[in-house]
Amino acid sequence: MNNKERGALGEEIAAEYLRSIGYEILDRNFSVRGGEMDIIALDGDVVVFVEVKTRIGNEPPGTDVMDTGKYDRMTKCIELYSLVKKDTIGDRKVRYDYMEIRFRDGMGKAPEILHGKNSYV
Repeated sequence: MNNKERGALGEEIAAEYLRSIGYEILDRNFSVRGGEMDIIALDGDVVVFVEVKTRIGNEPPGTDVMDTGKYDRMTKCIELYSLVKKDTIGDRKVRYDYMEIRFRDGMGKAPEILHGKNSYV
């Protein structure tokens, strides 16, 4: 399985998990020049922009790549999504979430799911 396929699998698992806890998935893989948002969902009346990282075994955590540049690209995605989807965002609060899907014992077993809710922006 290549990295793109692994990432797609992790995003699908993340989306299913979010649905199972009551989120409504609005969009997936929203791309703008310079960045992409993996999942955009509603958590009640909050629009949530979710970054998903898929890891196998003892690979470093995906938070290692969550630096200032990544947050700047995420902010750009949010701003452009807000322009394109004015009716979706409206006056709602917006939040970043981070999810890590970790296959601790290889791809054949159920993964661990880490869901970190971040600050309102």
